Amino acid sequence: MNADAPPAAATEGASRRIALMVAAAFFMETLDATVIVTALPAIGAAFGIGALDPSLGATVYLIAMAATAGFVSRVAINASPFLLPLMFQIGFGMCAFQAGSMLLVYMAGNLVMKSATTAVLRRFGFRRVLTVNGAICAAMLFGCGLLSPGDPLPWMCVLLFVAGMARSMNFTAIGTLAFADVPDETRAGASTLGTMLQQVSLALGVALGAMVLGASQALRDAPAVELADFRHAWHVVGLLMAVATLMALRLDRHSGVAVSRRA
Repeated sequence: MNADAPPAAATEGASRRIALMVAAAFFMETLDATVIVTALPAIGAAFGIGALDPSLGATVYLIAMAATAGFVSRVAINASPFLLPLMFQIGFGMCAFQAGSMLLVYMAGNLVMKSATTAVLRRFGFRRVLTVNGAICAAMLFGCGLLSPGDPLPWMCVLLFVAGMARSMNFTAIGTLAFADVPDETRAGASTLGTMLQQVSLALGVALGAMVLGASQALRDAPAVELADFRHAWHVVGLLMAVATLMALRLDRHSGVAVSRRA
């Protein structure tokens, strides 16, 4: 009986750490969504767009966001903050501090890219940004699935930093384009629903990552999640991001021209 105590205690400790990491991922994603939504008026001002009274714009936003590539890409990318720290701890054997530091590199790329998103959208337009950047996002997600414990730390940091930049560009482009086809007099009403949909995509992203991990473990008939399961999860979310990128190709090349000020 006493011999079973240490493994049980270790399992309980691991469960608590996983719960804390999931909670931290939710917090960071919620913080990111809050920053984006709070900054939307400033983004609109930079593009010469004013915020007006809410009304049917929320309905238009729901249709535009949920039925296009934006929502699908958000679900794929939102799995990353859940999978990364778990993979680094379970698959790579890192401690919680090391795994959190690696996640900070990912978020640093996200933060750095914020200052350049407006210029990039004005220069290249929404369709090109969503397709090219979407392809980069998919490549980075697949790349995370190719990481191994023996890889050089600088290489892993570069990949995570670029992945964070691509994530930021995608989120900003999708969030801004969602308002492009909403009439000026109803645009402001879409922001509240936009926040809700961001949280839905967050929940679905985390759920997708957890389900793939569980399914992979079950198919291998393994007693615990291993690095191979994380590889399968990254491949699934990368494929989902690739599908979202293909969906973005259906956009008209003049989509969002009123927002990006491109002729």
